Amino acid sequence: MISGKYRCTAESLAGEQTAEAMLRVLTKPRIEELKNLTVALDSDIQLRCLVSGDPLPDVVFRKEVIPEPYNDGVNIDTRITVEQQVDDQGRRVGILRISALMRKDDGLYSCKGISSGGESEAWGHITVEFPPTFDDQPIDEFWSWEQKPVNLSCLATSIPNATIQWFVREEPIRAEDPNTKVMALGPNGILRVTPLDGSYFETYTCRASNTLGEADHDVVLKQVQKPGPVSSSQVEKITATTVSWNIRDPLDDGGRPVLGYTVQYRLDSTSWEKSEHKYWTKG
Repeated sequence: MISGKYRCTAESLAGEQTAEAMLRVLTKPRIEELKNLTVALDSDIQLRCLVSGDPLPDVVFRKEVIPEPYNDGVNIDTRITVEQQVDDQGRRVGILRISALMRKDDGLYSCKGISSGGESEAWGHITVEFPPTFDDQPIDEFWSWEQKPVNLSCLATSIPNATIQWFVREEPIRAEDPNTKVMALGPNGILRVTPLDGSYFETYTCRASNTLGEADHDVVLKQVQKPGPVSSSQVEKITATTVSWNIRDPLDDGGRPVLGYTVQYRLDSTSWEKSEHKYWTKG
């Protein structure tokens, strides 16, 4: 069916009669173009949505995580403006402009074409690239004892993903040292250290870099010793089946908090070689 003027003519032996009528076919809006964009932090961006239809649709933009659509013109966040234009082919062009792009602007955006002929919706993604940060680094202290290997890790957050390089005493980790081995290059960089002597208990620096910049972060490898003897242990209560103890922490915890205690016990009629052990978590 095509919109336009239609003429109907009725004929008979008595003559003919002609009438004219206008027919307008309402078409549902069609999203013809909405591109994904990848832009660096602090840049200005234009997300363009091209929509056709009769009557000419309006374009409404919305971010996926925000229920309310953006308004035409300047929005509450004054970095964001929406403009409606018409191109040389009579199609609606909606333009979402965001200036000084922030990381929070990353995400999915909806473009909806709306008219009396119906609605159509499409989604586009804005990817905000940014240099590495260590905002999500979970811990900065790592521990080892009795020459046990330990994995030091640095978690770099960035787009695109960062590559990690490790340093100690401001020098790159030596590839020829078998006691320091890079296990992963990023974005979660892992350095395995086997501390054969005290020189390995150090501050290590991980350097994350991508096309937009780099950042350094320090983690520390510390040595744990065996805790000293408990300060005191006293029997508080004895029943037919249980014994309650009051145990005080050792004065020297070896560098890490005491997590629990192991009690060794035996019957009077047995030797310590045949004793049993019971572990209690502290608390």
